[in-house]
Amino acid sequence: TNKLKIDYDTLSSINPSIIYCSLTGYGQNGPYEQLAGHDLNYISICGILDLNKERKMENLSNQERKPIVPGVQAADIGGGLISTIGILSAIIERANNSEKKGQYIDISMLDCVFSFMPMPAAYHFSQNLSITSPIQGDFPFYSV
Repeated sequence: TNKLKIDYDTLSSINPSIIYCSLTGYGQNGPYEQLAGHDLNYISICGILDLNKERKMENLSNQERKPIVPGVQAADIGGGLISTIGILSAIIERANNSEKKGQYIDISMLDCVFSFMPMPAAYHFSQNLSITSPIQGDFPFYSV
């Protein structure tokens, strides 16, 4: 965007009230910033893909459980939704400030899907590693 002169600094110098949203896979900085990404990469790194596995067969405790690719692009959709929330929030802020100054919004799809993991993270950090999550469908009260 810098080479094309469509970066936030250039555009906000022309129009200070601009609201500019960057949506990237891994963020603007860090070890993965230049890597190509796909929804499966993001949900794999954050652990969602690991939670979606084939059920264990009875009497096969050492059975390898392969991940099941979700039918929904959680990171893509989540990134879009979080971007929308950021943009709408910036519109409200701009309407309420006297300078009518815009904002730069930086969204990472990987960061967005990490926010989908509170229950599995709670179980992981509680050191109860026998259960990855109570909402995995193995319990009879889910009738799955």
